[in-house]
Order: sequence, then C-alpha cells, then structure tokens
Amino acid sequence: MTDIKLSTTLFGEIIVPYEEGVFQDCTLTLDEKETTFNLYLMEKSITDTLTKTVVKFLDNLPLLYQKAKAAVLSSTDSELLSYFTEFHLEELADELLPLFSVDSADEITKEMFLSALKLRGVRIGLNNQNELDCVLDLCLDEEITDELLVIYFDTQFEITDMSHES
Repeated sequence: MTDIKLSTTLFGEIIVPYEEGVFQDCTLTLDEKETTFNLYLMEKSITDTLTKTVVKFLDNLPLLYQKAKAAVLSSTDSELLSYFTEFHLEELADELLPLFSVDSADEITKEMFLSALKLRGVRIGLNNQNELDCVLDLCLDEEITDELLVIYFDTQFEITDMSHES
C-alpha cells in the first residue's frame, strides 16, 4: 500500500506511510496555552477510505479535548478517577506540591488535580473490533509521572471508554 496524504486545517499536510504509520510531536493551543503532544497515526490503519474520518478527528482535536476534560470533571466521584487521583496524591505528593503551588498534598482537591491534566498524546487507528477510533492521553507533567488517563472516542466523537494506564 502507498503513503496516505492527509490535508488538515490544524496540522497542514501529513504523509502517513501505511506500513509505518506516523509518530510526531504536534502543538496546539488548548486551555489558552501552547500544548505539545505526541501524535500517533497507527501503522496499517489509515487507508484511503478512512482519510476523511482521520482528518475529521485531527481537525476537531480541540473539541475532543474539551469533551474529554468536561467528562473527567463531571465524573469526579467515579471509582476510576478517585483511584487515579489518590494514586498520584499518595505516591507522588512531594513532586506535586510545586505543580499546584501548595505546601501540603492535603490542599490539592480532586477537582484541582483533574483540572491540571493536559493532553500528552493522541492515537488514531483501528481498535480491537477493527473500527477506527481516536484516543486522547491526559497526564500531569511528564517529568513527574507517566500515568495516563486515557479517553476513547468513536467516529461520532462520543466517548466510549475511559481508563488508567501507564
């Protein structure tokens, strides 16, 4: 299969070698700040018939990010988000203090913690059901932790799953 050419509004032209995919750093303005993240267009996933959907995902990343953040902030009582927050506050309390400009981890609320999550990565490719999806990895400062809150979107921009990964 030949290379696939994606013409996006936000990222310009991206050439995707079918066999290798693409892994590159990209920058967007999110939450009124320049945000650099890893973009991974999976190998053997992007075909001519899927290019419009992939471009749609890419051009709507700010919207997907906002939907992901809204879903996280509206689900603060979920078991997943409670565990994700507690893990960081228990395991990395000292490292988190400067990030939140506080003297004690007790001052960091779950809402403060979850609001501080930033986009770290985007993966677009085929899932286990051989369907195209877009996955956003949210994380605190990568110098502090490699733990991710992962949000899965289907082609209709609906969240289909949320998980904690490292």
